[in-house]
Amino acid sequence: MKRLSQLTPAETLAMAICIEGANAARHSIWADRFRPYSKEVSKVLDGFAEEDRLSQRKLKNLYHEKYHKKLSDEELQNFDEIVDKSNPDLEHFFVLDDEMSKKIMLSVLKAEYETLVFFQEALYNNKDENMKKVYEMLTDYEKQHVNELKESIEHQKDSIKRVKIEDPNDEEGDEQRMFSLVHKSRKWRDKAKTEK
Repeated sequence: MKRLSQLTPAETLAMAICIEGANAARHSIWADRFRPYSKEVSKVLDGFAEEDRLSQRKLKNLYHEKYHKKLSDEELQNFDEIVDKSNPDLEHFFVLDDEMSKKIMLSVLKAEYETLVFFQEALYNNKDENMKKVYEMLTDYEKQHVNELKESIEHQKDSIKRVKIEDPNDEEGDEQRMFSLVHKSRKWRDKAKTEK
């Protein structure tokens, strides 16, 4: 897989389209899993899914306008195959307890941070001023998602409020990966500010 800095502008946009599609699908599934446990969290995730679907449609239209062609199913499939769509391995579909909630919240946060890092890198690497505005807008959307998610966690009962970015079965792995993602997010944000 190419590094993002090695992708052409068209490939970067195609990747963004696939990421938004994957996020929309995951958020819809996570919203359904949370519905019996927390209607509030489920509502937040439903909102994320709708925003992702709308974003994907707009990006597809933008691709068509900018490159005078539509992405074929085969082209989308090539990028879709390298988009992370991982979900936590849980025994039950619906959230039944605090432990399941923590695992799904971890997955939601990781997906949001990974998407945020992608759009920030796309913003930093893109030379087209119009596309920079697009990626800047998408970066802001992802930041809003992260903040809304944190707010929804704050309104849960104490055991959920204290959710940590770690997997109880992996004492350092997921916590370190999340730290790395947050670090990357800040790094690209600072670089973008310096370049302006």
